[in-house]
Amino acid sequence: MEELSNLDTLVYLLITVYCIISESGPLAFLSLLRSSAFYNFLVLPLDVFLNRIVKPFEFQPPFSQRCTCMEYTVSKALKHSLQSIHTPNDPSTVFFSPRVHRLFYLYRAYRQGFQGLGDIIYSDSYGNVNELSDESDSESLQPVPGLWIKSKSRSNSNHDLILYYIPNGAFIVGGPNFYVEFLSTFLVLLEQQGFQNPAVFLPELPKVPNAMFPRGLFHALKGWQYITESNPSARTVLCGDSTGATLALSLLLFIGTPDFSIFSDIDDAKDANCPVPPHPVSPLGLVPDKHDDDNLPSAFKITKKSIVRVENTNLKLPDTALIISPVLNYFITEQDSTESNYNSDYITPQLIRQWQKLFIPEQLTHSPKDGYHSPGLCTDQLWWAKSFPPAGMILSYGSEEYFRPELDQFSKLIKSIGRTKVDCHEAHVHSWPLLLFYTEKTPEDREESVFMFSGIISRMLLWHTESYLALNSREPVNVLTIDDDHT
Repeated sequence: MEELSNLDTLVYLLITVYCIISESGPLAFLSLLRSSAFYNFLVLPLDVFLNRIVKPFEFQPPFSQRCTCMEYTVSKALKHSLQSIHTPNDPSTVFFSPRVHRLFYLYRAYRQGFQGLGDIIYSDSYGNVNELSDESDSESLQPVPGLWIKSKSRSNSNHDLILYYIPNGAFIVGGPNFYVEFLSTFLVLLEQQGFQNPAVFLPELPKVPNAMFPRGLFHALKGWQYITESNPSARTVLCGDSTGATLALSLLLFIGTPDFSIFSDIDDAKDANCPVPPHPVSPLGLVPDKHDDDNLPSAFKITKKSIVRVENTNLKLPDTALIISPVLNYFITEQDSTESNYNSDYITPQLIRQWQKLFIPEQLTHSPKDGYHSPGLCTDQLWWAKSFPPAGMILSYGSEEYFRPELDQFSKLIKSIGRTKVDCHEAHVHSWPLLLFYTEKTPEDREESVFMFSGIISRMLLWHTESYLALNSREPVNVLTIDDDHT
C-alpha cells in the first residue's frame, strides 16, 4: 500500500480518540490530553525545530542526518510515551492497542483497494482468548490465540513456509494487529521469491502481570508447538523484533536445551488466586503485585496438564530465525553501552530496567538459566550450537541503537556457531524495519527491510544459492547484494 499520508495520520488520531472515549469515557481522554499536552505541543515541536532545522546538518547525529522529519518525530514521541507506560491499563497504551490498529488497517486497506496486497487476508479466528481453554482431556492439538496472515487463493494447499512472528510490546502494550500491513507486504514478497503458500502466525501473548517470566516463555513455546505440529511439512522461520526477538532467542535456547522445571511453580488450576513470585511495584505505584487469575482468559491459564502436554511433544528447531533488534539483557546498566547513541535511539537503559521490573521476578538470581529470559547472558557456545537453526540465522539491528556494542558482541558469538547474516543497518535505530515502514514516503524505502529479508530467506530455504550452499541452484527473484560477508 501507499505511504502514510497526513490524512492517514489524522484518521489514526481520530480512531484513537474514539477508542479512548468508547472504552474509558471522555474524562479519560481529557486526562490523557492534559498529561501529554506539554510534551506534544511544546517540547516535541521545539525539539524538532532546534535539532532538525536550527542545528547545522554536519553536527546532527547520523540518524538525524538520514531520517525524514516524520521518522525523527515518531522516534522522539516513542521515546517519551514508552517511558510513561507502566501497566497495560495506562491510558497511553491506547495508541498501541489492537482495536486501534485493526480499525486503522481496515481503513487504509479499503481506501486504497488493498493495493499491493494481492489476495492476502488475515484471520483472528483463534483470537478470542475467552473461548479457548487448555482444560480439554483430548490429546488432539489445541489451538492457541493468535492471528494468521495467509493467501486466500492458496488456502487449499499445505503451507510450505510459516513465519512464527512474536510481537513486540514488552508484555505491556501492542499485539498482532500492529504488524498486519507490514507482514502482509512481507508475505507478498515471499510469494514473489518462489514460495508456493507461505503464511504468518502471530501468537497473542498475555500482558503483565500475567506475563512474568516464565509465563511469557511458556505461551511462546505453546504457540510454537501448535504451528509446527499442525503444519509438519512446512519450513519454519522464527521471527521477532525488540522484546519479541528476545523471546524468540529465549525460545531457541529452550528448544535446544529444554528444562521444564522452570514452569514447575505454575499451576493456575490449583492456585487460582495465589500471587506469582513477588512483583515489584513501579515508581508510580501502578503495577499490581499480584497475579489476578480471576480475570485471566482461559487460553492464558497454565496448568500442569498443559505443561505435560508440551513436554511430551517433540520440539523441533526452526529452519531459520529472523532476529530484529533484540533486547539481549534485561539487567543492563548504563555502563554497558556507550553514550554516543543515547540521543538517537528511543530505547534507553531506564526503559529496559522498567521492563525488567515488570517481566523478571524480583527474587530471580543470576544462574546458568539466565539465557531463558536474557539470551545475551548466555555465552555457552555448546548451548548455542544445540539451539542454532540448521539453515542459519539473520540478525538485523541499527547502527545507532543504544545497545549496539552488546549486539556487535552477540553477532560475533553467533557467527562463530553457524551460518549467519548480520545486518547492522547504517544510521538506523531500534526496530528500524517497522519504523521505516510506517514513516518513509517511497515504496522502495518503506519496503527496504522486507525486500531484503525475503531475499535472504529464499536463499537460505528455497533456492540454495552458492552463498548458502548447493549445486545446480537457481537464483531468487530480485537479486540483491546481500551475501557479502554473510558469515
